Amino acid sequence: MPQITEHDFSDPSTVVSILNEGLHGGFIDKGSLSDEEIHFCKVTDWIESVQKFKCSSCGKWHTAPHGEEKCLRTREPVEPRTAKTGFRVTAGSQLDLEISDDYSLYIYEYSSSVDTTKLPYKSIVFTPDLDEMVFSDRAGSTVLLPLSELPTFVDESSRENIISDINQKRKRLIDWESLDSGGDDFEEIIFRLVKRDDNYFNESWGGSGPDQGKDGFCSIDLGGRETRVLVQAKFNNNGDAVNDRQLDKSCRKADRHDCSGVIIGAVKTSGDLESEVERGTYQTQKVHYLRIWPGPEIKEKLSEHPDLIAEYFLD
Repeated sequence: MPQITEHDFSDPSTVVSILNEGLHGGFIDKGSLSDEEIHFCKVTDWIESVQKFKCSSCGKWHTAPHGEEKCLRTREPVEPRTAKTGFRVTAGSQLDLEISDDYSLYIYEYSSSVDTTKLPYKSIVFTPDLDEMVFSDRAGSTVLLPLSELPTFVDESSRENIISDINQKRKRLIDWESLDSGGDDFEEIIFRLVKRDDNYFNESWGGSGPDQGKDGFCSIDLGGRETRVLVQAKFNNNGDAVNDRQLDKSCRKADRHDCSGVIIGAVKTSGDLESEVERGTYQTQKVHYLRIWPGPEIKEKLSEHPDLIAEYFLD
C-alpha cells in the first residue's frame, strides 16, 4: 500500500494541490499542472500516470494506466477514442507519519464519505471540503480536519499543538448537564470506570448516604497486600465543591467500613484539594490510599471509553 510520508512535504502547497485535485476528481489533467507539480507527480510513489479516455465500446469516459485501457462495463480491452494524459492518487494511499499519540491517520475525498464505524477509536481524517475541525460525535472518536492543515500537521511541534487542541476539545464534549440530576448516572459512570481499571478488583456497590453521594467498594494491591477501598460518587454539578471537611468525613466513614483507602469522584473540588491529596496531606494512619477524581480527570478517563460516552452523553 503506497504511503504518504513527511518526506513528500518539502513543497507543502504542491502536495495539498495534488491531493485536493486527486481526491475530488480522481483524474488530474497534466495540462492544468505547473512544471513543479508535474515533476512531483512523476517522482512520487503514491501517484500514478494515467490517461482519461472515451471508451470505444460504451462511449463513456474511463481512467486507467497507460497500456491497461479497458471498458469498465465489459472489462475488455478497447481502443481509446479521445484521450487526455494525467495522473491520479493511487487507490489505498495512506498517511504514514510518525506520531507518539495513539491516533490513526487517514485521507478521505469528502467528509460525508467517512464511515466512522469502520475506523479505529481516535482517528484523524483529513478531507478537502472542511474549513475547521469537526468531531464525528460527542464521543470524539473521529476528528475531521481540513486537508489544508496537513502540511502543518507534518511538522512535529505543530502536530503536538494540534493534537493537544484536539484532546482538550474532546474533553469538553462531555456535558454533565445531560446526566440525571439525582446522580444515578454519575454514580454508574464512576463505578464502571473503577471496574474497567485493572488496578482495582473485588468491586461491589453499596447503598446511598446523606452526604451528597453514593458508595461502593473495591480492592487494590498495595505492596502485595489487599487494601479495601471506599468509592464515593458525588454528583455536585450544581452544588458545593468537595472540600477538606468532606474529605475528612469520607475518611472516617471508610474507617467504619474497615477500608484503608478512599476514592472520591466529584464534578467539582475546591482549591488545591487534588494536589494536597497527591502530596499526602490528608492521609492518616488508617486511610493511607486516597484518590480524588475531579471532573476534568473523569472526562479524561471517559475519553478512553467511547461506549460509555455514547451511552450516557449522546442523544
